[in-house]
Amino acid sequence: MGTDVIMKAVGSRQPLTFTIKRKKQKYYLYVSVEYPKVKTKPVINGTIGLDYNNGFIQRCDVSTNGNITGFDRYILPEKGKKALSEIELRTMVKGIVEDAIITQHTVSVENLDFRKKKSKTSKSVSKNKQYNKMINNFDYARYIDYLYSECYKNGVELIKVNPYKTTIIGKKKYGKIKGLNSHQAASYVIGRKGLGFSE
Repeated sequence: MGTDVIMKAVGSRQPLTFTIKRKKQKYYLYVSVEYPKVKTKPVINGTIGLDYNNGFIQRCDVSTNGNITGFDRYILPEKGKKALSEIELRTMVKGIVEDAIITQHTVSVENLDFRKKKSKTSKSVSKNKQYNKMINNFDYARYIDYLYSECYKNGVELIKVNPYKTTIIGKKKYGKIKGLNSHQAASYVIGRKGLGFSE
């Protein structure tokens, strides 16, 4: 080890480990220092856009140039035995994040807060009963907590995008042109927003 490396380590207050070894009639002093990890900017090849719905999650993989590279759909576990549904949901989320690591993708989701909507729907009777039922059946908070935790542990960036009219934009702008259903189109728009594209 060169003296310049030792001096840098001392200057940056890095710990040094000294070892003295005897070989025949001579003593040798060994100095060990841990090289600091060089922070490099991760390579991003695209994002995984996730559209959370009542009963399923629609996924769209989007490249950095804004093109679709794949779709997938995850059926959400039915509410019954809480422990079982939690394991299923965690496993599902873990699989998505593992895919993001392998493909060097970020994960993009809508920045939703259904707790506010739930409180509003519980105070007033809306004409759209189907919508109210869907909102109250959502388990979005638990899903997003798991997703955030997995992304954080694995160093995957989780991007929350503005949910404003993602379904409408997707349907009108990409539905017919690309032959997408409303949920595929919505997940595509979420992915594009996550990459910074203006919709």
